[in-house]
Amino acid sequence: MAFTTTEGTHLSIDVSPDGNFIVFDMLGDIYRLPIAGGKADALTRGMALDTQPVFSPDGLSILFLSDRSGAENLWLMDADGQNARQISFHDDNPVWVSPEWSPDGSRIIASRFWSDRDSYELWAFDAAPGAMGEAIRHAKPGPEGGKSFSSLGASFGHAACTHVLVSRSEDDVSFNELSEWKVVSIDPETGEERVLAGSPVHPAMRPRLSPDGRHLAYAERQANRTFLKLKDMESGEATTLGELDPDSLQASPWHDAVP
Repeated sequence: MAFTTTEGTHLSIDVSPDGNFIVFDMLGDIYRLPIAGGKADALTRGMALDTQPVFSPDGLSILFLSDRSGAENLWLMDADGQNARQISFHDDNPVWVSPEWSPDGSRIIASRFWSDRDSYELWAFDAAPGAMGEAIRHAKPGPEGGKSFSSLGASFGHAACTHVLVSRSEDDVSFNELSEWKVVSIDPETGEERVLAGSPVHPAMRPRLSPDGRHLAYAERQANRTFLKLKDMESGEATTLGELDPDSLQASPWHDAVP
């Protein structure tokens, strides 16, 4: 099936390490497009729901989510769409969100949604087929027993892989009220957290640190609008780069709060 379009909504997108291509998901398939524009080539086709593609650091592989095994799991394929292979093998109806590579390509992190806790738990995997993964930030009940921690949009803070940046909430994931989301830096070894952005009235989400570590990009809700922000890590000053499509903080953020 072929179709023509020039835009999409809430697409998950990534840029190849050499800067020549982008990959994105649309209508359950994954496409590759020259970064200068042109015709998008379908890398996956069929009944499976394939989403949230991410290039490996060496540009040779693409990590993505797919339910082609009967349940949603992490998959890899070559950068040209060939040689698809399953990474995780969960069959208990998992929902995975925002997979991301470690800078050295050895590990993968992703959030897992638990319906019984109404929360998103941060997991880590070895980047090899058969990896079952383990939770590294548990979605455990809070002090009053009625709340759980949620972690979304995680990424590694820098090449040394010693810190993880994540959007974090201690509220229930609710549709009828706005939860408090903060961007935090987590030391996986000690569990120490440092808040980098976000407040009760201005939730922050989807953090990404620049390669040189000098700037932090993230999305921020202001009233009923969502903006892309850039924070200078030395001065602490944040500037607004532009407005984004509405976020999914009051919906099911199964493709994260923002792409």
